[in-house]
Amino acid sequence: MNRLIEKTAPVREIRLKAGIAHGGTAASAAEEYRRGCLHLASRSFTQTSGCQFMLSLALLNTFLKAVIILHGPVGCGTCSIAHVGAMKTFKRLRSPGSEGLVFLNTNLSESDVIGGGEKKLKEAILFAEAEFKPELIMVAIGCVPSLIGDDVDSVADSLKGEIAAKVVPIHCAGFKTKVMATAYDDVYHGLLTRVLPPAPGSPESGAEEARRKIARSRAVNIINVTSMSRADELELARLVSALDLDPKVVVCYAGAEGIADSLASGLNVSVCGTHDDWFLEHLQKIHGMPFILDTMPVGPRNTSRWLRKIAGFFGRESEAESLIASEEAALEEAVAPFREGFRGKKAFLAGGELRVIVTAELLRYLGLEIAGIKGHHFDRFALPALEQLDGDGETAFLVATQQPFEHVNMAKRLRPDVFVGHSGGNNITAKLGIPLFPLFQPSMQYMGYAGAFDVARRLERSLANGSFNRNLAEKRPLPFRESWYAKSPFAYIKAGDGEEAASAGKRRAHAGIRAAAAADAAACGRGLAKARAVSVSSGGEAGAPGGGEGPRSAPLTASAASGSGRAKAPAAGNGRAKAPAAGKGRAKAPAAKAATAGKNGKEFGAAVPARPTAKGGKGRPLGTDAASARAKAAAVKALLAGVAAPSRAGAGRGKEDCGCGCGCGGTSKRSRGRRTSA
Repeated sequence: MNRLIEKTAPVREIRLKAGIAHGGTAASAAEEYRRGCLHLASRSFTQTSGCQFMLSLALLNTFLKAVIILHGPVGCGTCSIAHVGAMKTFKRLRSPGSEGLVFLNTNLSESDVIGGGEKKLKEAILFAEAEFKPELIMVAIGCVPSLIGDDVDSVADSLKGEIAAKVVPIHCAGFKTKVMATAYDDVYHGLLTRVLPPAPGSPESGAEEARRKIARSRAVNIINVTSMSRADELELARLVSALDLDPKVVVCYAGAEGIADSLASGLNVSVCGTHDDWFLEHLQKIHGMPFILDTMPVGPRNTSRWLRKIAGFFGRESEAESLIASEEAALEEAVAPFREGFRGKKAFLAGGELRVIVTAELLRYLGLEIAGIKGHHFDRFALPALEQLDGDGETAFLVATQQPFEHVNMAKRLRPDVFVGHSGGNNITAKLGIPLFPLFQPSMQYMGYAGAFDVARRLERSLANGSFNRNLAEKRPLPFRESWYAKSPFAYIKAGDGEEAASAGKRRAHAGIRAAAAADAAACGRGLAKARAVSVSSGGEAGAPGGGEGPRSAPLTASAASGSGRAKAPAAGNGRAKAPAAGKGRAKAPAAKAATAGKNGKEFGAAVPARPTAKGGKGRPLGTDAASARAKAAAVKALLAGVAAPSRAGAGRGKEDCGCGCGCGGTSKRSRGRRTSA
């Protein structure tokens, strides 16, 4: 089916079954995604989220010789004003003499909402053509014109032959999706349908196609992303050139001609599947261009994997191995002095799903521990990256687009030594007194082997200079109540299975929660049970297909078949909740063995059947063993439920109880859908 006949790309909730709500571990997130219910999960309370309109503008802002028209009411998209100076700098790093950001707004009024905004849009397009003479006029269509039904495509078609610029409608209304990464699909959909030349075989394409075939033998397109610096691009181009190939960096920071010339290559190579899949899959379907969409080249392991994929396509495996051995040896020597200072340090990462996972792998290579990860959303592109991440899926994993109330709760409990993230999370984390390190920055280097060294160098400085953040925490506290910090950060996340789950299973899950909480309170002699537990019974296991499911707000703890295992509040102040006989602070189910064998025995994105590992054992994709995933989730959820909660010994239950079944004494009706604590 040719999806390009549609005006816009489908939302990622439908196309990729992407989800934006999960609290647990990497293994439990993978399990829920494979079960097909993660994209149905939601929240009974939400505090800010992402908008694909803004993310579309971030990508549109990179194009050269372009005018962006924000088709919407006054104020919509004005965040782009902050990018004007920066975009001019970034563009000139690639193309000296290029202009900065040029954008207009149709400023729809109340009368336009009634009568339509097509007339204003046409006037804006004609003004852009006369005033700036651009190659591209990109029309970012906001919520209001989408709701009232402005036919932007017809307006664009009516101006063909009247103006020289190509008018590209981008259907990126924020309301149509909760997964803001859909923005990339919408922008690339516009390029595919309005900027790139016709498909081979059409009357207009013959001469162009013949010219392109000449250049395809060794040419490689490196598909860049908006967050890449020029130094990142040069590093990846250097590595590809070392394989005796001809690299070309596109399509960000390119004009109409540069975008069209991207077809004159033999291979498209992605650096971020989240960013590129819609674009590359259609370039293959329509123009026959093969592509590699596997991992992001951040850190030595993923950079080496990225290079091997490219070399394998062109039959240059021996050259790749020689290059990788040399680069990895040089990098190891360069970062060795930093490792002593990083030993024992913990990092909490937040940002785009793929970026945070590969960066976590880099930090582990440098010697840091990973306290937790927060991804903006979760889909199939996280799975192969998780396969490369050391560990067995026990890393705390939150899926949330923004949601600062969950973010700060989790960060406060995990107590990291450094937070790695970007705008939207940095400011609130700084007020916890935690040193910051940017997850990406268009003016800094992160990718390839040189990028790994640069991260180590800058990270050392960030860890050594945390006084500003400590002072900020003392002077500018966050606005959240102490009662919120006493809750699980996942308290408002609702199960993806929805309300249609069997009521009997729900009753059993709620009963288990209350029983476990009562036992916790009695055992530790405290007035507040910090850990919630779900008792697992043979007939109604929470989360089992057909067995019903308790609310996702209840951190799952592993238990025996009789449901006896429960998390306990820490007694020694070591910040770890313990399950009986688990050892080392990790709750384990007796029958829940790790489904993987050895470091290389884990697979995240492939088929469910086990495959031989590098050690000759059998491996199973992380998250496919439900019991094992719940067992691993237990330790992390118990940790999050028991660490850094305010001391409230002897406090009564009632006034600030959340009522969501966590064992604090409330009823299940009090907080459902209400802003009770955050």
